[in-house]
Amino acid sequence: MPLDPAGVATGSLVCAGAALLPDLDHRRATLTRALPPISSVGARVVEAAAGGHRQGTHSLAGIAVAVIFAVLAGRTPWVPVLASLLLGSLAFTALKIVPGPKTGWLVGIAVALAVAAAGPGGEAWFPWAIGLGVAAHVLGDALTRGGVALLWPVSGRRFAVPVLGLTGSLREWLLMTPLSLYATVGLLLSAAQALGLWSGGGGL
Repeated sequence: MPLDPAGVATGSLVCAGAALLPDLDHRRATLTRALPPISSVGARVVEAAAGGHRQGTHSLAGIAVAVIFAVLAGRTPWVPVLASLLLGSLAFTALKIVPGPKTGWLVGIAVALAVAAAGPGGEAWFPWAIGLGVAAHVLGDALTRGGVALLWPVSGRRFAVPVLGLTGSLREWLLMTPLSLYATVGLLLSAAQALGLWSGGGGL
């Protein structure tokens, strides 16, 4: 999408938060303990509706539902801002970038204000950010031995191409570390360009 640097930075943060959402189907996951009581209560509801871990929220239907909700929500200007607050808080807290929920909420407020002030224009960016985040999570879990129930609710059968082995394996670490560094550098450069600290020369 033809976004300015500020739009890339804020949209990326929302996408990163959305990438954690499928694990709301597991009440003992790191995500569900990130922002109590919202994350813990939400996890109980999602776990019951999704049929357990790596079922509904880790399926094609789950991705579609997330995108549909994002499309509908994106039509109301304040909803993406509120979602940015929650997703930004989840991302920074669950990934342990900040020390705890209180700091996470403060960071989430900062992300929401950034989206309100300089976020991507129009309605299209929000469903893309949510959909790409959720899909990336599902794809990542499909590359582990646990697999995902892609065809839920038609079938609960797990699909897996376990090239990464078990979750948390050395192979997963070797793949995700450079990808995460690349994404982080891109985010920081976009933020620096938006703040006028970098000219944007070259490419990434």
